[in-house]
Formats: sequence, structure tokens, C-alpha cells
Amino acid sequence: MNAIRKRPHLFLGLFITILFLAFHYVGFGFLDTMNKKVYDVMMHLRAGGDSSGDIVLVAVDDDSIEKLGRWPWPRSILARGLDKINAGSPRVIGLSVILSEPEISDGLKEIEGLRALYEKKLATAALAEAGGMTPSEGPDPILSAMDEARSRLDNDAALAAALSRAGNVVLPVFFKPTDVPGARKGEPDPLLEPHALGAWDGEPGAWYPRADRITQPIEPFIARATGLGHINLLFDPEDSTYRKEWLYYEYDGLFIPSYEVALAAEYLGQTQDQTGARPGVGVSVGPLFIPTDWSGACLVNFRGGDGSFKIYSFFDVINDKIPASVFTDKAVIVTPTAKGIQNPLSTPMGTMNVGEFSANALATFLGQDFVTEPASSLFIRFVLILLVGVLITLVLPKIKAAAAAGVFAGLVVILSTVSAWLFSSKGMWISPTYPLAMLVAGYI
Repeated sequence: MNAIRKRPHLFLGLFITILFLAFHYVGFGFLDTMNKKVYDVMMHLRAGGDSSGDIVLVAVDDDSIEKLGRWPWPRSILARGLDKINAGSPRVIGLSVILSEPEISDGLKEIEGLRALYEKKLATAALAEAGGMTPSEGPDPILSAMDEARSRLDNDAALAAALSRAGNVVLPVFFKPTDVPGARKGEPDPLLEPHALGAWDGEPGAWYPRADRITQPIEPFIARATGLGHINLLFDPEDSTYRKEWLYYEYDGLFIPSYEVALAAEYLGQTQDQTGARPGVGVSVGPLFIPTDWSGACLVNFRGGDGSFKIYSFFDVINDKIPASVFTDKAVIVTPTAKGIQNPLSTPMGTMNVGEFSANALATFLGQDFVTEPASSLFIRFVLILLVGVLITLVLPKIKAAAAAGVFAGLVVILSTVSAWLFSSKGMWISPTYPLAMLVAGYI
């Protein structure tokens, strides 16, 4: 006790240092949340990259729904939209809607029922003939009329045909995650196989996101899509903000890329065998390399907030109010934005719709402009905590108050400025939050 009374600053400094070293390794809720907010401020400083040229959005917005009817629309309307966009010769079209169930209209049901009744009547009449069914003199005109009506009312067929005409449409899938390795050991789905990553350089025991269930488009749409990608969004549990995305999911032994990775591959004209991944390192898409953290996630380098990308109303597109030339050589993402269809996402740049999040992720990949947290960042933070511990334990208590205030203010400025410069200029995220919080606590 006498030693503590004689040198209280020494024991208090040691206590604060040990406490923050423990926080450094196990985490501390308040500081972790503050760390995310500091990251968001840094992102605002870095934002403003070129988002003008390569990516545009076509929005299923409130105005389109008001004029075209309640969502979901008949798929013939989506087919018209794809045809209008495709007229401008875009490099890739992303249709951000999972069409997992066939669309059966009431009219189509009636036609099918009438056709079945009529075929039954013809069969009964044929059996009544003495020699069985008599040779037909040609196609029955009533059956032909029914077939034509069925074709007009089959909206799934209309959309499948539009997908074929475009030949460059990427569709989304959604996975139900599981933490159990090998939870599902089914045979790879032959419909999914052509859309999986072509190469996998995974070490035994490597961690990556896995799924045991999938929601996917119906077979006619998958068969005509040029790419598939998952739309499982990744948020930070501290504040439910979306800053990253997982670049792949394992399902039945296949590694399905994210929606934006699939868009990038189609935009660059890369085939399946030109894509691959290394867990904890990154994903390659032809000439592009996308770095990831240990979990296969990549930080999105946001170009700006809501409205950073050109966005056109779906209604204006199908009514020729938007010239097709605006889509030439672009990546076009068709995305719902209307209230009640998609909830906006909280991001470092404020709230934005899912399509804008996808556009920011795709721009990050195509521009090769990444924000990364170096593997050495934890060690750097450990060293900074030790240095601050030495300062508050051995230096600040021995100098005058005015000098201590100057040293404190100078260190706050240096730590903040260097971290901000590394983030904005080099894309390196080395968090100053824990050392700064420790410096404040120690100074007080």
C-alpha cells in the first residue's frame, strides 16, 4: 500500500495499460462500436472516386409501381425491360430479383383447363369410331388457338426468351448459412455447376461461409442466365451497418461467387475457368484480384452516398423515355427500390438501396480500389498501446500540466492524422481508436 501511495501514477498507468491490452485481445463493446464509427468517418474522407461511367441502375421505384401496377409484376413486363436495356448493348445486366417460383396467371390456368377438356373430348370421340382414332387431316384449329393463347399468357416463357436474347444476364441466389462443415453433402446441382468459381486453392480446415439450403431462380431462368451470384449481405453486429460482403459461399461442394463478383466476371467477359479463390487471401476474376480477410469478406470502398450512380426509372426505360445508348458498354443493375419492396441498408455513407450497395461493390472490384486491413494491424495496435502505456505511466506524470497537455494534444493529432492519411491515400485501415481511448483515459 505504501508503494501505491508513493507512486500512484505508476500503478494506475500499469492498470490502464493491462486493461487496454485485454480489451485489445477480447474486444470491448463500446470501443468496438466507436471503432466502426471512426471507420465510417474515414470512409467519408476517402469517398468521391469516379462512379460516373461504367455502372448504371434501373430502379423498380415508387413511380414505376404506381404506373405499372402492384409488385410483383407479370414477368412479361420484366422481359420488356430487359429487351429495352439490351437494345443499348450493355456488357452485363444484373436482374436483382430472385424468381424462385413459376408464375401461373389465372388466364393461363383457364386455357390449360379448357385444353385438357377438349383433348379428353377428342379422345372420347376417337374411341367411339369403329376403327379407333381416325387419321387427322391437319392440326386442330381450336387446339392451335389454345396453344397460341397459352404462349401469349406464359409470362415465364416470355422472360426466359428475353434472357436468351440478351445473353448477358446475371441472376441472384440466396443461401441459408450453416456453421457446420459438411452439413450438406449432396451432389452438385448441374444447373449451378457452370456458375461456380472455376478454381479453388483451399487448405484443409480453412474457414469459409457455408450453406445448407438455397433459394434460386426456376430452371428456365437459370438455364438462360450467363451468371449466378449470391446476395447474402454481411453486416457488422455492433451497429447493423453493411461495410463488407462475402465473395463466395460453399454449397454442395460448389463455391458460388457473390452477385457482384459474377457481374464483374461477365462485364470483363471472363469464363468460369478464369475465376478462382484462395480462402483468407482473395478471389481472382481474370486480370482482377480481390483481396479478402480470413473469412472471405471484402471491405466495400464506397464511392459516395445515395445517388452516387446514375439511376433511371424502370417505367421510363420501357416507355422509351430513356435512350438505349445510355446502357452501351455499361454494367446495368435492375433493382427494386420502392418502399415496401426493399428495406434500405445502413452503410458508412448513410442509407442506400441494395442496388446502390451492389454498384459500390462492383465499382470497388472493377476499379481495383480497395480498403484493406493489413495482417500486421493487430500487432501495430498492440505496439501503440504499449507506447501509450509507457507515456502515461512514466512520462506525463513527470512533466508540468501545460507540457503534458501539449504532448497529449500532439499525440492525438498525430495518431488521427496518420491513420486518416493511410486510409484515404493508401486504402489501409489501421484503427487508432484503442490507442486514442487509452491516451484519453491515461491523461485524465
